[in-house]
Amino acid sequence: AVVSTQSTGLSAAYDLISAGGADAVYCGRESTGAILLADIIPGFLIKLVAPTFINKIHYNIKVTFSIAAAIASFVIVASSTHQGLILFGVGMAAISSSVGEITFLAMSSHFDKSVITAWSSGTGFAGILGATVYMALRFKLSASQSIYLMILVPAIEFITYWFVLRKPATLNEPLGGFTPLLRGRKRMRRR
Repeated sequence: AVVSTQSTGLSAAYDLISAGGADAVYCGRESTGAILLADIIPGFLIKLVAPTFINKIHYNIKVTFSIAAAIASFVIVASSTHQGLILFGVGMAAISSSVGEITFLAMSSHFDKSVITAWSSGTGFAGILGATVYMALRFKLSASQSIYLMILVPAIEFITYWFVLRKPATLNEPLGGFTPLLRGRKRMRRR
């Protein structure tokens, strides 16, 4: 989901900057480069400094922050016609994606080893799927409407993490692990 957020944010930012309107700017080499820098720099900085402190932050906080940053990036990019705010929204998507990537990759060590294969396949597919869904939505909806609809992706991520995922006790949770609301009361065993 986090990769989908990033690819959708990039595609949408390009659409919105080149769409025209009272405050729109020409989408040429400079603005395209600015979009790419707004995507790359925040993610690079997060991945550069996060190893010094990220392990001290609970998974619940990191996941919630990643989801909130994704939603904020969609709202900022969708509601703005000013290039600076659109670039800020793209930066928020990069932050969301980077924090989510670091968090879920680290979290995968607490689950069965097949999870890492699923995670890596899922992140690769999410980028393609996110851009494709955005493109399909653009046939019927405006860029802003498409982005607002894509808020469903982090919403589904929130529901999945908080209510569906069976978290093992090794995730710093209370003894016995977190029991999701949508599954029975069986405890998760570490494999």
